[in-house]
Amino acid sequence: MPSTRAAVCEVLTALFALALPAAALAAPVTVVTHSTGTAYVYPTVLFALGLEEFPEEEVLPYELTLTSTFDWNAPLPARDEGAWNYGAVAVDFRMGDLHYQYAGTETSHVNLYTPSYLGGDAYLQDVSANPNGSSYGYSFDFSHMLHSPAGSMGPGGALTPMAFGGNGNENSSMGITTYYINDEFIFSWRMRGDVDTYSVQVTSAVPEPAAYGLLLAGTLTLALRRRAGRASA
Repeated sequence: MPSTRAAVCEVLTALFALALPAAALAAPVTVVTHSTGTAYVYPTVLFALGLEEFPEEEVLPYELTLTSTFDWNAPLPARDEGAWNYGAVAVDFRMGDLHYQYAGTETSHVNLYTPSYLGGDAYLQDVSANPNGSSYGYSFDFSHMLHSPAGSMGPGGALTPMAFGGNGNENSSMGITTYYINDEFIFSWRMRGDVDTYSVQVTSAVPEPAAYGLLLAGTLTLALRRRAGRASA
C-alpha cells in the first residue's frame, strides 16, 4: 500500500510539473495596429484628451498606434469571429504638434473579416479607455478599420500571428469617439481620420527558457516512473 501511495504522489507531482509550463507556454497575444493619414479637427475631442491647444487648420496629419494584450486563456476566435478582452492597452496619438498617450487596463475588441463586406480583408481593433476610472466624466473609444486585398491577411482568426502593412484607401479609417457621462445624459463627439499608410501586427510572446525546463523535467519524471514500474513488475 505505501508503494501505491508513493506512486500516486510521484505521478501527481509530475503532472503538476507539466501543468506549470503548459500555462507558461500558452503565451499572451499582442495586437498592434498603426496608421498615418489626415484627420478632421474636432476641438471637443481634443479638449477631452487634454490637448487644449486648438489648431486653426480644419484638417491635420495624424498618427495613431493601438496596442492590446489578450490573456493566454482568452478564447481564440475562428475566422470571422471577434475577440474581446479586459487587459493591458496602450494608445499613442499624434495630431500635428499635439501628442496624447495612455496606458492602462481596459477593454479591447479585435476582429478579422476575410472577406469583408467590401470583398477584401479587413482588420478591426477597438480600444476603450476610461482614464478617470469612474462612471462619470470623459471616456474614449479609439478604433482602426484597416482594409487590404483579399487573402492578404491570411486564413486565420483575429488572434492568429501575422504581420501586414500597406497603403490606405477610401475604405480604411481611424476614429476617436469621446463620451461624457453625467447623472442624466450621455454626450458623444467623434473625430474621424482618412488612412494613408497602415500596419497590423499580431504576435505571441516567446516562452521563457524556464518554461521549457519545467516541461522537460515533468516529462522525464513521468518516463522514469513508468520505467521503474515496468522493472518492478
